[in-house]
Amino acid sequence: MGLLKARTWSVIAVVAMLQAAPAIAKAKLDRQVEQIVATGAGGTVEVIVHPKAGYTDSVCGALDRRGQLRARHQLIGSCTAEVTIADLALLANDAAVDSISSNARVQAHQIAVAPTTTLNVTRTTLGITSGIFTGRGVGVAIIDSGIANLADFDRHISAFYVCQSVCRTAVPVDDYGHGTHVAGLIGGAGKQTNGLWLGVAPNVNLIGFKVLDKTGSGVTSDVIAAIQFATINRKALGIDIINLSLGHPIFESAATDPMVQAVEAAVRAGISVVVAAGNYGTSGTSGSVGYAGITSPGNAPSAITVGSAKTFGTTIRSDDRVADYSSRGPSWYDGLAKPDVVAPGNRLVSDMTNGTLWTAHPEWQVLAPPGGSGRWMQLSGTSMAAGVVAGAAALAIEASRTANPYGPALAPNALKAALEYTATRLKDSNGVDYDRLTQGAGEINASGALDVVTRLKTSTAIGSWWLTSGLNASTTFGGVDIQPWAQNIVWGDNIVW
Repeated sequence: MGLLKARTWSVIAVVAMLQAAPAIAKAKLDRQVEQIVATGAGGTVEVIVHPKAGYTDSVCGALDRRGQLRARHQLIGSCTAEVTIADLALLANDAAVDSISSNARVQAHQIAVAPTTTLNVTRTTLGITSGIFTGRGVGVAIIDSGIANLADFDRHISAFYVCQSVCRTAVPVDDYGHGTHVAGLIGGAGKQTNGLWLGVAPNVNLIGFKVLDKTGSGVTSDVIAAIQFATINRKALGIDIINLSLGHPIFESAATDPMVQAVEAAVRAGISVVVAAGNYGTSGTSGSVGYAGITSPGNAPSAITVGSAKTFGTTIRSDDRVADYSSRGPSWYDGLAKPDVVAPGNRLVSDMTNGTLWTAHPEWQVLAPPGGSGRWMQLSGTSMAAGVVAGAAALAIEASRTANPYGPALAPNALKAALEYTATRLKDSNGVDYDRLTQGAGEINASGALDVVTRLKTSTAIGSWWLTSGLNASTTFGGVDIQPWAQNIVWGDNIVW
């Protein structure tokens, strides 16, 4: 009898199952769970169970009665449970269960490599030359290792939660440092450097969700809990953007991947979700550049998936390159064209706390500028690049609201399209364009994106012209480097011109 009908799993039933040794329905298991089953290991395993539509209460309720339920995920109609391999077989063969995913470990996507780029240079290389838009009134949820309550974030951390199965209010903290670094890139207010080192959007509201521990590691179910809480409470907390500078290898199709489904639900609710592509662009054995290194949830079709560019500490674009470590597409299982864009992410200097990163890596520490104070660290990775894009997205949302005070909000897909359309194409050291699976639409251009969204009428009826005036589809960087916009959009496995 399956979980289609409420029942209690008895010891006799489990013994009978083991004696009969039925084959597990492997088609329902993701790659990691299948590997665990194949090893024949004993003990228990944490999995995320996806019941068929209409059976969430019965399946998750049965797991709860057995004391195996660890968390419910109403946002995606699933639940996390700790089960034995024997119970896993019962679940996989149950007609009420659609699929079973591992509660995979997620990691922060940061490394340190070699010139250092300070926040003021990062802003300039994005084309940000004025302070007209600063992210004021825009809320960015940072789901990460936390945010330290530094002077640079004074009065900008509007809410903070620790998520372990459920999210609970807490005092802002970060015992690792990764989330603080990302927060500084997004919205550092420059108070520790007399206004010199500012984040991309220094007036955003930051909403922190701590899901990673002091080693920069966490579990998928806690990330889903944070996305769910942010989505359900988006209006009360004023959340417009979610930043996910973390992930795990792809173990299944995006259609069943639990983190991807949570991201898609958040976007449907009106939240723009920015995700790091991953730092798996090179082979761990040969060191050569390769493809298909995108991590979950960077394979979410509606996410703005971000790869990392190297700016070499300059404000011009002509010398920018895609970092070797930056994950290329396509995504496993679905073959989606990712990343969507790349952004500065190499050796970026940002705020740091006295966490594990600070104490374990003194070689990455950076002195504050003259007259400044605080801890500063240089980090590289798609985590940093995602933070830069989240900051640029906050500027664009503020600009759109200013231009459309009575119109509807800028939709997440429209924002994503604006960032892609105005991106600039990068070339490798031989002067050859990087392919779409390496750079997506190109390197983001905050100045160009602002040009588009300030002219975009969000209330325009279908079939009529969206822009209030024409655009010069190029941007000048560093006062001398004129770069044309990509003028295309990478969507799923298509390129729209």
